[in-house]
Amino acid sequence: MTGSQGTTGAQGPTGAQGTQGVQGATGAQGAQGTSGANGPQSVVVSNTLAGPQGATTFNTVVCPAGTYATGGGAYNVNSTSGAAVAFQGLARPVGSPPTGYQSQVGSGVNGTTNTVVYAICRP
Repeated sequence: MTGSQGTTGAQGPTGAQGTQGVQGATGAQGAQGTSGANGPQSVVVSNTLAGPQGATTFNTVVCPAGTYATGGGAYNVNSTSGAAVAFQGLARPVGSPPTGYQSQVGSGVNGTTNTVVYAICRP
């Protein structure tokens, strides 16, 4: 005859870690995602006017067709070294809505100074 079952003994210590298994095969490549939308791109256009310049000189740049000026400005550079020279004038958008930028400088621009006007244009 079989006797009654005894009580469960205490848990033994954790055994040693087994060896690492063989690496599985590489899975199949997933489907290619859709291309993102190409949003409107900005383009910067500029125009350089060489010195010397007269009593009041305007320098204008126009955005490409179908784009509008979202910003812009003007600066002076030394025509030999390319170093910035103090800009004493003004720059403003041209048109409504703006389709370009224009700078206006006085007679202080000599033969070694170029005035650059630029516009940031977007569709």
